[in-house]
Amino acid sequence: MVRLHIPFLVGVAGCLFAGWFELTRARAGREVAWLYAFEWPLYAILGTYVWWRTLHESPTRPVVPDDPHTIDQLDPGLVAWQEYLAKMQAADPPGGPPQKPLNARREARHSRGRPPEREG
Repeated sequence: MVRLHIPFLVGVAGCLFAGWFELTRARAGREVAWLYAFEWPLYAILGTYVWWRTLHESPTRPVVPDDPHTIDQLDPGLVAWQEYLAKMQAADPPGGPPQKPLNARREARHSRGRPPEREG
């Protein structure tokens, strides 16, 4: 838990300090600093939101189909989708239809793109 709190505190303090610094620059006459004076506190708010979500999200456990206790918990929609994909792959394997040879209209000895020489 401390690994989350220390970067949060340092980051929020840094953002608030940067916002205060830009506010003093804006009040001294630098117009572009007004943007940064509001931007840095917004970064602090965003960091607080991410920190809060990281602390309070519940870890999810992946469902393993081989586990006999979790077989009853399988999503029926997921099972139906997997069956559909298996059926589609059996009907039409990946890779598409077989390709014709590049020079299907020509004989093999003329495969370099040159037309056959005429006799006579």
